[in-house]
Amino acid sequence: MNSFSCIGNVGATPEFSYLDSGTAMCKFRIACRKVRGKKDDDADWFNAIAFGKLAEIMAEHVDTGQKLGLAGHINTRSWKDDDGWHNMFTINIDNFEFLPSGQGSDDDDQESQGSSSATQSEDEDNDEFYEDEEDDNGDPFGGK
Repeated sequence: MNSFSCIGNVGATPEFSYLDSGTAMCKFRIACRKVRGKKDDDADWFNAIAFGKLAEIMAEHVDTGQKLGLAGHINTRSWKDDDGWHNMFTINIDNFEFLPSGQGSDDDDQESQGSSSATQSEDEDNDEFYEDEEDDNGDPFGGK
C-alpha cells in the first residue's frame, strides 16, 4: 500500500501551471511538524503536487502559511548527474482539507472557520509531469 497523510503549513505560494497536455498542475512545499512532546519541534518539509480540478481548487484557495490536511501517495524518482545519484519523493495529493490555523485562544472563532475538502479524480493523468517537468538537476521542484 502506498499511502501518505499529514497535517502541515504551506511553505510558499503554490505554483500553478498547465502541462503540455492541458492538465492543470499545482505544486508547493508543506512543513509537517514532528511531534515529540515539545512545542518547538522541528518540521519535515515535503514536496506536494496536485493535478486536474484539484490543482485548480488549490491554486485558487491555498496560500502561504495555510494549514492543510493532505492525503495522497508517494512518487519516487532517482537520477544521476555529475554529483552522483539523487533521490526525491513527491506527495501526489489525492485529497486535502482546509484546517483552522490553531492560532489564538478563541475556540468559537476556530470552529466558525470550519474546514472544507476536495478530492482528486482517479482518472487524472499526471505521468507527464514526471517525464517533462525537470530542471537541469532532474528535480521538478527546482531544488538540489
